[in-house]
Parts: sequence; C-alpha cells; structure tokens
Amino acid sequence: MTRVYGGFALAALVAVPLGLLIGRNEKVRGLLDPFLQLMRPIPVTAWLPLSMILFGLGPRSAFFLVFLGAFYPILLNTVFGVRSVEKRLFEAASMLGCSGTAQFFRVVLPASLPSIFTGLRLGLGLAWFVIVVGEMTGVPQGLGAVIMDGRTLSRTELVICGMIVIGIAGVVGVLVAMLSM
Repeated sequence: MTRVYGGFALAALVAVPLGLLIGRNEKVRGLLDPFLQLMRPIPVTAWLPLSMILFGLGPRSAFFLVFLGAFYPILLNTVFGVRSVEKRLFEAASMLGCSGTAQFFRVVLPASLPSIFTGLRLGLGLAWFVIVVGEMTGVPQGLGAVIMDGRTLSRTELVICGMIVIGIAGVVGVLVAMLSM
C-alpha cells in the first residue's frame, strides 16, 4: 500500500500543478505538449526494463512504475478540466470585479475540479493495476509477489486471494478519498 499510495501521491503532486499550468498557459502547453503526447502512449509495462536498470530490482522500481501509471490520467484530466472552463464564466467574473489571480482561484479551479477528481480516481485505479506488474518483477513482498508465488507454485487460492485483496484495497481507497472531500 505504501508503494501504491506513495507513487500515486507523488504523481498527483506533480501532475495537478503541471496540468493547471499547461491548461492555462499557451506557451507552456506549446513547449510541453509534444513531449507529453510522445511519452503518453508508451505503456507502463514498457518502462519496466528501464526502471529495473535505473532503480534495480525492488520497491523503488515498483514505486516509479506506479508514479508513471498514475501520472498521465491525472495530468490529462487536469488539462482538460482547465481548458474546458466556459468563457462566459470569465466574463461573468470580470463583470463582478474578479480578475487575474483571483479568477484562477474563484473560476478556473472550482470549474475544473470535477475533471481533476476524475483523473485522480483513474490514476488511483491504474496505480493498483501497475503495482501488481511492478511487484511481479523482483519485489520479495507485496501483492504482486504473492500472485507470482501463487502462479509459480500452482496455488490458485493465492492468486485469487491476492486479486480480492487488491479489489478491496482499491474500493476502500476510493471510498476514503470520497469521504474526505
């Protein structure tokens, strides 16, 4: 859980501000968008060999993969949310005397929150997906390691129990996040 929620939290801490910046600033979008569009379609599993080279076998490699898996859904939904704020909301805010930075906090952020939360939910779901892949390759403990041990030992009950625990942990994580809002 530490690897999942740690990688997810780091992804959220990087992706949300970056998505807000890309969504609001044309120059930043023009600079970063080509690179992000190039990197986005690369599946997280393709990063596995590189993460093992950079971070070695173990939890840091899995943490990195979780970060990557959660990063793009959060980033893209944040950018979408910011870019889809209706123009008339800015006009209304201006007529009410709200401008500059105040418009960001009173118009952009509230209007884009539904998309940001959607990205966070998708990112958390992908984090659980990716942790299994990350833990199946060199992490001695964790749900992915249990599932791999079950496969290696032909113990179906270990595989099924690991899958059930992942499902329950994912649901509990989403419920806790929703209740804390």
